[in-house]
Amino acid sequence: MAYIVTGGHSPIALAITRRLCDQNKVYHVTRKIDDKLQNEVSNYSNVVLEEWDLSDTLRCISNLEHKLNQEKVDGIIFAHRYRDHQKNFTIQFVTEVETPFELVKLYCNYSGFQNGSVVFLSSPAASSIVSDQDFIYHACKAAISQLVKFAAINFRATGKRVNGISPGGFIIKDRSTKFYEANDKITGLINNFVPLGRMGQVDDIASVVKFLCGEEASYINGQIVTVDGGYSGMEPSYNLLDNKFNLDK
Repeated sequence: MAYIVTGGHSPIALAITRRLCDQNKVYHVTRKIDDKLQNEVSNYSNVVLEEWDLSDTLRCISNLEHKLNQEKVDGIIFAHRYRDHQKNFTIQFVTEVETPFELVKLYCNYSGFQNGSVVFLSSPAASSIVSDQDFIYHACKAAISQLVKFAAINFRATGKRVNGISPGGFIIKDRSTKFYEANDKITGLINNFVPLGRMGQVDDIASVVKFLCGEEASYINGQIVTVDGGYSGMEPSYNLLDNKFNLDK
């Protein structure tokens, strides 16, 4: 089995590749292969790094066409994010939405093999306002949620499924580990807030991706799965009324 995972250095993308590569070939896609990424995946089995610039839609379509003609691709996981600090709405939308849409359309309509799975990583910003992100980020994530539903309904001819995952806002990644270790009161506050009593790990997201790609999820299609330990289901006043924010009790 073979999968394509976009995301380069993203901790979640790397966790997904690590989870899938034990029993499958994984093409880990990045805009630019560098020494850091090569070192990161050097201990992974069955992983091939490939350079795809998702802002170049036509080139990416060509890359996927070539891949589909060479072997059966059992799934594509879009875990990348636009990282250019010089914000450009058009390029960001192409990278996060337009190119993935064209790739999903090509993949789902490809008649060379039946079945397969597409998984998008979304965000709480698809439906709520996230204070540390701008409008462009919110607009792209909302578009991804609609892309999942649209593709699941309209690109169904070959039995390929399209789903999404919305990770919660409290996912520990490598770059945030030191912050939480140095701010134990914040960590305690979050742990009291999340019904499961802990922050999420990137492997919590990767395990759901693996499930959605497997036969066990063969009847799940067009869904956005929220992976947040349960806190998005609570009415905002719940913790205040239940006094869960009191770290001294």
